[in-house]
Amino acid sequence: MPTLRFAKALLDSKPGVRVELIADDPMARIDAPHYLADSGHELILAEIAEGLVRVVARRRRTDNEQT
Repeated sequence: MPTLRFAKALLDSKPGVRVELIADDPMARIDAPHYLADSGHELILAEIAEGLVRVVARRRRTDNEQT
């Protein structure tokens, strides 16, 4: 579920904008980077600290949407 919300936040933002995901679901550390690779968004950071997953990405600059 966190990755779906992260994807929606990215798609709702303007190209080039950074979006950050913070979640307590450890699978988000795996799922979010896979989503970013498949969708063409830029992964800036993926880490786990103090039981929380933090993923930072930049929305791709093209208007060609991929799902």
